Amino acid sequence: MGRARLHRLDALRGLSVALMVIHHLLYDLVLLFGAPGWLFWNPLFAAGHYLFAGIFVALSGMCCRFSRSNGRRGARLLAVAMALTAVTRAAGFPIHFGILHLLSVCMLLYALVGRWTDRLPEAVHTGAFFLSLLWLKATSLRSPLLWVLGLPWPGMVSYDYFPLLPWMFLFFAGARLGGWAQRWQFAQLRPTALSRLGRQALPVYLLHQPVLFALLVPLRTLMG
Repeated sequence: MGRARLHRLDALRGLSVALMVIHHLLYDLVLLFGAPGWLFWNPLFAAGHYLFAGIFVALSGMCCRFSRSNGRRGARLLAVAMALTAVTRAAGFPIHFGILHLLSVCMLLYALVGRWTDRLPEAVHTGAFFLSLLWLKATSLRSPLLWVLGLPWPGMVSYDYFPLLPWMFLFFAGARLGGWAQRWQFAQLRPTALSRLGRQALPVYLLHQPVLFALLVPLRTLMG
């Protein structure tokens, strides 16, 4: 986005990141401190997790409209995602196709087909999102070759799982909306704490759990 960075989009992305950190903090409290399970496993948080993840995915798609190097950015992010898979597998809590994998592949796809998908109305992408979600719920098809599409093999474990279906359609819908955002007068707004956080979404995503553990584990030891 360069000098014309859209601070309001960054702020929305920062809000999604902040809520993700809070979400994982509550999980860690339940896991490490024996806090009541309802603090994390409840309908509100279950819905909120996917709601704000969906907003983050759509915002990432919108931001692609302001970049001329989506292929390069996608390739770099995919390398980071694969490194994350290697680290988490070694640590015993594997992430096979999480949010970083999804966004990186979507960026690469957008670099290839964005000129055509941007011509489709938002309703087409949104409809494809819900139709593919319903199909995934209804189908019994499972294959070790199709887990990237949302059809995991029996017994597959991934501590963060955002397959291409249905999420890539939300990404493309966001990219389509980015065409409208290009005409909005957001660039004149001053940066805020949330917009600054949104610009650092990747390092925050990679580092927030190690930081939370570094803070909570000694605290648990002190509390006995």
